Amino acid sequence: MEWDIASLPWNLMPLRTHKPKTQVDKDLDPELLSAIEKVADDGDRDKRELGSAVAFLYLYMMIGGSDQNS
Repeated sequence: MEWDIASLPWNLMPLRTHKPKTQVDKDLDPELLSAIEKVADDGDRDKRELGSAVAFLYLYMMIGGSDQNS
């Protein structure tokens, strides 16, 4: 699977506050998750493949932080 990094929904990334590094968000951002699902779903994947792709892209974007860092 390949995705164009520039086509990922970077504009929907939640703003990061200055929380201590030991404190993390416990919930997924629903708007970002929905947008990633649309990018990952090419209509040719089963549920497990789609779930894996969405999880990967969500984590990738959270770790990268922005399209400039990717």
